[in-house]
Amino acid sequence: MLAVPKISDADVVFPANPPIPKEEDIPKQFWDYENIFNQTASDLFNSGKTTTSMTLKSELGEDFEDIRRALRACLGSFGPSHEHKLAGVAYMLSEWFTLDEC
Repeated sequence: MLAVPKISDADVVFPANPPIPKEEDIPKQFWDYENIFNQTASDLFNSGKTTTSMTLKSELGEDFEDIRRALRACLGSFGPSHEHKLAGVAYMLSEWFTLDEC
């Protein structure tokens, strides 16, 4: 499981060095726009919210604020390409959340 990074206030507002995984470390399925986690990352990027119902993995319960800050820093960064941001955030989401049954 990916470690949950600690993000400073400055890095949330001005995310020069987002904690996004390297391109080669992101599994291939997260580069696919049909992947539900990639769709969720796209929703978060475009509107800041999502209709996907997910639950934080139980072992990460106390880290929710750190997760929120890390995702915000990744999505707000101008460094990585848009595709890299979405794939990276999709991978991070899959590591930290489970999809709820519909």
